[in-house]
Amino acid sequence: MARRRERTVILRALPAQLDSDQIETLRDLLALPFDGAFGLEPLAFNGIKNGAADLLLRQELFPSDLAYDFASMFDDSAYDEVWRDYCLQMLVDCHQKLALREGPESLAARAVALDTLRRAARLHIHTWPGTALLGLDAIARSKTGDVTDTEVDEIASALALDPGASEAGRITALRIAGERQLPGVADIARDLAQTARTETLRAAAIATLGDLGVASDAELLESLSAERDPFLAQIAHAASRKLAERHPEAGGAL
Repeated sequence: MARRRERTVILRALPAQLDSDQIETLRDLLALPFDGAFGLEPLAFNGIKNGAADLLLRQELFPSDLAYDFASMFDDSAYDEVWRDYCLQMLVDCHQKLALREGPESLAARAVALDTLRRAARLHIHTWPGTALLGLDAIARSKTGDVTDTEVDEIASALALDPGASEAGRITALRIAGERQLPGVADIARDLAQTARTETLRAAAIATLGDLGVASDAELLESLSAERDPFLAQIAHAASRKLAERHPEAGGAL
C-alpha cells in the first residue's frame, strides 16, 4: 500500500505539461506488464498505469504514435485482460484528440486506433467487444466521418445476436441497440429477457425490450414486473413504462 501511495504521489507531483524525458518515462511505465514484482496487486498496478496514460493524453501535443503503443499492448497476451481493455479505452481518447490535428501522422495513428477497435469489437471474449463497440459508437457520434452510424448499427446487431459472444459484449450491444433503435434486435431481446441464464444479461434484454418492443410485448413486461428478483422486477417495470410511452395503445405501467 505504501509503494502504491508513493507512485501515486509521484504522478500527482508531475507538472501539467511534461517535458520529453517525462513523457518517455511514462511511456516506459505503460509498457511494463504486470508480473507481481512491484509489490502491488494487479488492480492497483493497472490503476497507476491508467493514471499515467491519462496524464499523457492530457498533453496538448502528446506523441501521435502513442496510439501505436496502446494498439500493440492490446494485441500482446503478455498484458492482463484488464489492462488490454484500458488500452481500447485509451485508443478512443487518442482518436478523438488526434481528429483535431491535421497531417499524415495523425491520420495514420487514427487508422491504427480504428483498426484495433474494429477487430476487438468482433472478438468473443472478455469485455473487449463491448468496450470497443462503445468506443466506435462514441467516435460515430462525434461526426468525424471515420466511423458511420451504419457501421456501429451493424456491429451492435451482430454482437447482440451472436450466442457465442461474451456476455459482457452482448449486454453492451443490447443496450446500444436499444439506444439506436435497431428493430432487428427486438426478437433476441424478447428471448433473452425470459431465458438468459444470468441476471445481468436478462436485465439488459428486458431494458432493451422496453426500447424496441411492440405493443404486444406489454403483457410480457408486466409479467416480468412481478419477478421475485427485485432488481429484475424494477428493470421490467421501467421497461414497461417506456414501452407504454412508445405504444400508448399497449397500456402498461405509467
